[in-house]
Amino acid sequence: LSTGDYRTIGSGNWTSNQPSPAIWERYNGTSWITSNSPSYNTTNRVYVRSGHTINTNGSFGSSVRLFILDGGYFINQHNSTAAEVSIYNNGVLDIREFFRISSSGFLEVFDGGIIYFDDEGNSNLSTSLWNGTEIFHPQSELYINDIDPDEYLYDGDVSVNTYDGYT
Repeated sequence: LSTGDYRTIGSGNWTSNQPSPAIWERYNGTSWITSNSPSYNTTNRVYVRSGHTINTNGSFGSSVRLFILDGGYFINQHNSTAAEVSIYNNGVLDIREFFRISSSGFLEVFDGGIIYFDDEGNSNLSTSLWNGTEIFHPQSELYINDIDPDEYLYDGDVSVNTYDGYT
C-alpha cells in the first residue's frame, strides 16, 4: 500500500472527489480513513473490494490505476482511459462504453478474473481495450457481446490473445 491509495467500503457511483456517496477510504500511510471519492485523474491506486459494485459517473483520466479485487465489480459507463487495471479471481470489469488502456499501461486478468465487453457501446475493439500490454492468465475469462447482451460473440476462457482479427 502507498499513502493516498483508495479503497471501497460499499457499492455506489464513483463521482470525482465527492463526499457522497460515502463509500471510500483513503490510506494515510498507517491506516484507512474515511475519504471523498478519488478524483478522476488520481495517480493513486483504486481498490474495488469484494462484494462492492462501483459505477463510473464520469470519464476518468489515463493516470488511474484500478485494482478489482476478489469479488469486486467495476462498471465503466463513460469514455475512459486507465494506466493500469488488474482483475483478480471473481473480480469483474464490465465495459459498457469506450475504455482503453494507455499505450504505456497494462491490463492483467488473473485466473478467475472476468471481463465483459459490450461491443455495441464501443466503436472499435482494437483501439479501445487493446492498446497497452495485456496479460490474460490461463483461467481468466473474456466475454464479448454485440447488440444482444445475452448473446456473446466470444464466450469463455482466454487461451490466446487473438480473436477474430483482434490481438
